[in-house]
Amino acid sequence: MRPLSLFSLAVAATLVGTASAQLATPKFANTFNNGARSRGFSFQVPANTVLIVVHAQVPDEPAAGNQAVALYRLTAKPPAYPGTVPGNPVWFGTGKSSDRLAVIPPQTFKAGEWLCVIGITGSATTANNSYGSAGCLSTLVLGKTTQMCRLLTQTNIFANSGVGALSSEDGGAIARVRLWVAGGPSAIPFGKSKRGALVPCDPFPPSINTSGKYLVMPGTGSNNGAVMLLGAARQTPPIPTPYGDLNIRLPFFVLGALPPIPATGSTVSLPLPNDKNLLGLLLAWQLGIIEATANPAVQLTNGLEWILGN
Repeated sequence: MRPLSLFSLAVAATLVGTASAQLATPKFANTFNNGARSRGFSFQVPANTVLIVVHAQVPDEPAAGNQAVALYRLTAKPPAYPGTVPGNPVWFGTGKSSDRLAVIPPQTFKAGEWLCVIGITGSATTANNSYGSAGCLSTLVLGKTTQMCRLLTQTNIFANSGVGALSSEDGGAIARVRLWVAGGPSAIPFGKSKRGALVPCDPFPPSINTSGKYLVMPGTGSNNGAVMLLGAARQTPPIPTPYGDLNIRLPFFVLGALPPIPATGSTVSLPLPNDKNLLGLLLAWQLGIIEATANPAVQLTNGLEWILGN
């Protein structure tokens, strides 16, 4: 893991914006595939907190191509399996798994309510669940701690639009669904890659008073490391270059280099101070993977947009 200095914050100190922001979820562990089983998680909204959910996305490690997400608002935690409670979504959406689904209208969850979400990729006959860690996860929601626990329904939500019985199973693996809410941190990949990839670390979104992290995947073949670039925002449209698309806006800053990256990837970590003036700060990352014997010797990844939040 490579920690960075706060130089990147200093050079981008005027890049303040507003956007939806991602809740932390566990790191990917494995895929559970069952045509008639859908999984997710639930948590109680902390005291003095209001969550406005505006986007959702299911990680699609099997590359199934399509996703389905159901949001539920309950007054109490669903009973432990095999006990159930009726589940009628306040919002249900489907679409390409490469896209964030817009939650329209945005769904508001008040302090004390239970936010429950189920999400799968696949189809009406195939359900892929992106499993993280087993057991409940202590996580931050807009800077406040809560417990995220496994939620399940013994149905395929593509087939029933999310209407079905819900249960808790605290000892089981949490199925990962990315949710974006107003006012929190965000890490969103964008643009095309010539080589490698920048991937969000879902357990560590860029929250102040913590360390934001992302994963660098090197792509196929050997490499001699990577050069790290930081820009003010996305470049729209991207600028074609011999090294691949430039996805971050000019001028950008060269922050340094990573050593050779293993096939399993390298984690980059940036400690973020507890400074509320940084809320909303936008950072746009892109890396150039170095391979001295390749042509060109530096090839650009996709971009990764960070928006700092609680």
